[in-house]
Amino acid sequence: MSLPAFSWLDGKELSFSVGPRADRALVHDISLSVEAGEVLGILGPNGAGKSTLLKLLGGLLRPAEGTLMLAGRNLADWRLRERTRLLAYMPQSGTVPEGMCVEEVASLGLLACRSARARNTEAELTARCLSEVGLLTQARQPANTLSGGEKARLFLARALVTEAPVLLADEPVAALDPAQALHMLQLLRARTRARPMLPDSQKTGAAGSCVLVLHDLTLAARFCDRIALLHQGRLVALSSPASALTAENLRRVYGILPRYVEGVPVPWNLDGSAPA
Repeated sequence: MSLPAFSWLDGKELSFSVGPRADRALVHDISLSVEAGEVLGILGPNGAGKSTLLKLLGGLLRPAEGTLMLAGRNLADWRLRERTRLLAYMPQSGTVPEGMCVEEVASLGLLACRSARARNTEAELTARCLSEVGLLTQARQPANTLSGGEKARLFLARALVTEAPVLLADEPVAALDPAQALHMLQLLRARTRARPMLPDSQKTGAAGSCVLVLHDLTLAARFCDRIALLHQGRLVALSSPASALTAENLRRVYGILPRYVEGVPVPWNLDGSAPA
């Protein structure tokens, strides 16, 4: 018998503003849920509110209005240590601590759940995650000597070692070459489908969830189950890639005219420009 649908995250009418009088809305009245086994892509132009929305979902920002539930319970009611076992966050850019090697930086993700694991198990887990992102052979290399793309993969490994069922990643493939970007998204999708919930959860058997901020339309169309398309802090579409990434929506949000290859959008011209 199949398990009933389960939402890891459920946001209702989320809003967030900045400014001296909180009069500049970065996110306005957004409602969405993130279901078990789902890869949700957050897309939109620069300044659309993507990173702000991701931080709201991860509890890094407190919404001015609206509510956010994590596993059916108000996010504010979770103790920080409990929450970090459920939610892992990969920032858009991160700082590598001075004097630490690759392996040590990756293992920082274990701090939230160190008491639950033996030291040898932690080492095995760290090695496995470094292997998954292609950095195991560089485990003892000084982390600050990595390239930009390698650092991005390291930050992903640091998030993966938590084994949190929900992963929030802000532009995880922006610095990667095409082959590495494909590998990382294949990895994230596979882990999302397969990852079980925590043993002490009442929803045992549900898969994890992954929320990605992306700029690449073709990768989003290929690897995301649903797309949340933002424009000026508002939700324009929340549906399958085919329904969200229509020519009209892309013209309205990005000001571009796409072409479609096997149903996948490819940015082709600026709106109003002469065809190539």
